[in-house]
Amino acid sequence: MVPSLTIPSIPQTDFLPVILHPTPFEQEVPPPPLPEKKAVAHIRIPLHEEQASVRDQMIEIDWPVESVTELLVLIQGLTQ
Repeated sequence: MVPSLTIPSIPQTDFLPVILHPTPFEQEVPPPPLPEKKAVAHIRIPLHEEQASVRDQMIEIDWPVESVTELLVLIQGLTQ
């Protein structure tokens, strides 16, 4: 004799309607900061050889003004 399978009764679930109302949400987002235009010094250092050359050579540097201390170190290193 094969036992019969019985499925227990599942109670019916009623769904309740859910009404979603959008809530006004205004977020003031500041614009992204604009990159600051840093002041840059254009420096030209002529290099003259002891004998007059046909053309003089030139070192040209664009350097941020706020880093003037580092520029001084660079120039001192070049002149040693």
